[in-house]
Amino acid sequence: MSIMSKTQLTNYCPSCLNDTLSLNSRGMIEIIINGKKMDAGHFIYNLSKDSKDDIFNAFRNKLEEFFKWYGQFQNKLPIKTVEIVSGDFTCEKKCHLDLNYKASVVDLIIPGAIVEQALKDLAEDYDLKLAL
Repeated sequence: MSIMSKTQLTNYCPSCLNDTLSLNSRGMIEIIINGKKMDAGHFIYNLSKDSKDDIFNAFRNKLEEFFKWYGQFQNKLPIKTVEIVSGDFTCEKKCHLDLNYKASVVDLIIPGAIVEQALKDLAEDYDLKLAL
């Protein structure tokens, strides 16, 4: 059972600039906050096996791990940037993508409203300031 239709999982290719970049059916999602990422700040997804709830829970758990870790810093800066990205994209026109290419999966796999709510809840739980 697929999470979303293929048309919902497309983006613009950075090489050919067409709307032909598709998120692979399985891969890894990384969470980067204020340019920092934990060694274990990623999770694996499989759109053909994982339910929406499985993916949302994996996201929420990794985000909470990060907030718990970041909350222990002495000089915590407000959270200004949150990147939820994957490099697991393929262009239908077979364009070569840079190995370091990563694109946001917000609203492709994880709805922006869920991301926003999780950030607000966890910032409050771990006494962190949001300045997005």
